[in-house]
Amino acid sequence: MTSVISRADHIFALTQSLCSSFAAKKPFTAILSHFTETQEPVIIEHCSIKIPQLPFLSTFRGPQIAEYFELLAELFEFEDMKFYDWTLDVESERVCVKATAKFTWKKTQQSWNETFTYSFTEFDEDGKIGKYEVWGDPLTAYLASKGELKGQIAP
Repeated sequence: MTSVISRADHIFALTQSLCSSFAAKKPFTAILSHFTETQEPVIIEHCSIKIPQLPFLSTFRGPQIAEYFELLAELFEFEDMKFYDWTLDVESERVCVKATAKFTWKKTQQSWNETFTYSFTEFDEDGKIGKYEVWGDPLTAYLASKGELKGQIAP
């Protein structure tokens, strides 16, 4: 008997696979394979102001999306990344998920626990991701970049 997977199930599985690859610190090629090649993919890490110490808080398009993941790897490490509260809106083809992880700013070795949210939309005809958005805590990352975290996880 042949099983047919719905588009919604395929999109959901693909976003879960991307998150698992990222949390497992897979090579960039594995992570990037989840993104569309038939349109210009976009990654937006949201922040209402530009912070020079946090260049990943920006919009990355097309080939720049590799740069986004390289910046993250260059600036900080993470561990214990966990995803929960998965939501799939079938009509709008939007997958959202909350996550937690412990982050460490490499240069200062200051660490913090963070909760953040991912949203995935604009999937291509193969169900690959077209738009990936992130909402996190830029203030804590900024303070860690300057070595000024107080009351957070000790290095």
